[in-house]
Amino acid sequence: LGHGLAFPNSAATVRDRSEEENRGVATGVFYALTVGGIAIGAPLSGLVNDLAGWQYAMILGVVVPLFCGIVYLIFKEKLQS
Repeated sequence: LGHGLAFPNSAATVRDRSEEENRGVATGVFYALTVGGIAIGAPLSGLVNDLAGWQYAMILGVVVPLFCGIVYLIFKEKLQS
């Protein structure tokens, strides 16, 4: 349900915020990162769940995106230029 609600909006944002000549690359990178996140995130969450418990797997699901958001905000100026 969450992916079904967030994915169309994210894909539309990539389309709207990329220049027309870069739209194919932007969409490709978006899909690659989305699939990579699913392919790496799900097994990693399962491993953390098996080793440390479901609470730590849930914390991992909050901490990793939060960390990525902070890194993005720090390097936002460099990424836009």
